[in-house]
Amino acid sequence: KREFCQTLIQELDAILSGKDNQAPKKIDRELNSAAEELLLQSKRAPKPLAHQQTYTIDTVFISENDYFEMIGKKTAVLLKSSAQVGALIGGGTQDEVQRLGRYAYSAGLAFQIIDDILGLTASEATLGKPIGSDIREGKKTLIMIHARVQATPSQQRQLDNILGNEQASKSQIQSLVDLATSLGSLDYAHERARQLITEAKEELQTFHDTPAKAYLLSLADYIINRTY
Repeated sequence: KREFCQTLIQELDAILSGKDNQAPKKIDRELNSAAEELLLQSKRAPKPLAHQQTYTIDTVFISENDYFEMIGKKTAVLLKSSAQVGALIGGGTQDEVQRLGRYAYSAGLAFQIIDDILGLTASEATLGKPIGSDIREGKKTLIMIHARVQATPSQQRQLDNILGNEQASKSQIQSLVDLATSLGSLDYAHERARQLITEAKEELQTFHDTPAKAYLLSLADYIINRTY
């Protein structure tokens, strides 16, 4: 995300140094607005929810709404602000700017859900990190939240014993993946991601058919179908 932001800043600096006298004021105004929104989101986020990365028995397991709030502030709001800046640079109307923002926000949520799924199902060679690292780190993904709700008391104890255990073996990790699969948690997470991508695409329906629109639609498809 840091590299992405640095690239965005460099591109905007290049635009600001150009000959368009109106572009600097317009971009500067939107960047300030985006920065204020990000700052406000950061201040509003309760630290235990937004920053806590590990799960212990003493920690209240967060709700699905908490999860979406967390990944919204972690991933989706950055994509939303970036899309809105791009829309303004391109001369979009207020409605178009808002629609592209909503498209990016929904797509960002779906991206994070798919990322969580791949963290349990992709091969290590493809993923580039050990499978199940999210489990060892105790990350509260939509998959684990759904699994805990659906689990029996004995299955909940199994989940509690493994999630957040940095020393968990590969067999323990696999047993938790198998549990989430049997409880329908992986399918549930994938379905939620598909719903979000559908919502994202709907925001683009009022735009004229252009190569740019086609690209955004294909980007949404890539997010839901990616394997790494």
